[in-house]
Formats: sequence, C-alpha cells, structure tokens
Amino acid sequence: MSDKSEQDKQDKKDIFIKNWACGPLGVNCYLIGSLPENDFVLIDPGGCHGEVVQFIESHSFKPKLIIATHGHLDHIMAIPVMRKRWGIEVACHTKDIPFFNMPDPFLEGFLGEGFEPFNPDVGLEDGDKIKIGPYVIEVIHTPGHTPGSICLLILPYLFSGDTLFNAGIGRTDLPGGDYSALVHSMRERLWPLPDELILLPGHGNPSRLGVEKKGLFFNK
Repeated sequence: MSDKSEQDKQDKKDIFIKNWACGPLGVNCYLIGSLPENDFVLIDPGGCHGEVVQFIESHSFKPKLIIATHGHLDHIMAIPVMRKRWGIEVACHTKDIPFFNMPDPFLEGFLGEGFEPFNPDVGLEDGDKIKIGPYVIEVIHTPGHTPGSICLLILPYLFSGDTLFNAGIGRTDLPGGDYSALVHSMRERLWPLPDELILLPGHGNPSRLGVEKKGLFFNK
C-alpha cells in the first residue's frame, strides 16, 4: 500500500468519477481521473460504448489507459472498439490475459455482440501503481472470481470489480472461480484496508468497506 504521506495527499484532492451501468448485466463502467491535467483511465467498459465515447469526446477528455478488473466478457465487451478509436493501451492482470484471447461463446451470445479477441498491452501484477494526474492507483490482486481478478485502490475509493459487492461477493462457479481463494483474498487483502473506504463494485450500488466486512456471513 502507498505510504502514509502519499495517502494523506490524495485524501485532500477531488477525484473525477463518472459511472455508467452497461449491458444486460449492469456492469459498472467507471471513468476516473484529474480534470486539471486532463488525465483519465477507464475501468471495465463492458458495453454502452456509444454513450461512453460520446461523453468523453464531447468533454475533450483524454483517456490514457483502459483497465479491466478481470477478463469476463461482460466487463470487457466494449474494449476493442475503444482501444482502436483512441489508440490507447489496455491493462489487466497477467493471469486473466487468456480471457481476452478466448472469450466465452455462451456469454458472447447472451450479450448479443461479437467480441474481437486481442492481447492486452499491459500485464498488471499485485502492487503495481498507475499514475493519473496527481493520483496513484494501486493494484491489489484478489483472485477467486477469476485467477487474475484485481481491485483498484485510489483513496478514498476501492474499485472492487466482481470480488466484492454491496451485500455480496463474486461468483465462483464460473471457469477459473475458486471460493477458498476469494475468501482468502478478502480476508488477507481487503479487510486490512480502512473501513471508511468507499466501495465502488463491478455491479450494483456503492457501499463502505467496513459495512461489507460486518455483513458477510463468513465473518460471523
């Protein structure tokens, strides 16, 4: 985790965040960044690419990176179009790169769109840091929902992908899922983080990390 002085510095700044709920599964796509520096990253663009692109370009925003919290198709469906349009790099954890090469045909059919396989440009690892303007995003590897699932910490926010939701946890009955690994990820990687963190999940409404710690059945 980032050192204390860096955390305090980030807490005092205003981070720009815009959210869209995309596709039939309501995937939360987030645009985050710094307005003064016009420096942004896009997290989990799983659909509604027309709406997202129109917003970004109408404001003359400049996204520099697309980050996938994991490789399930509902979280990455719009990436190929955006990647080509803006000529920007795509990042995911190294263990989820195969999902981009071999998309699930069943989920592809359910979502009603074709997906053009590709290799992500950046393979992320636990502890990697991504700068956007004055802010630092820290990558936290939280395997369980998929082998390469990650959460993204940018104080005071935790983008939790499909690892942890408001009143729920990620599925582990899909290919690559591992319930024991998911519970271990939350207890060892997320629970030590401050309760006050604002949880921004991959589906559903925001929460607070402390609320979810208290509410989960395996903590009782």
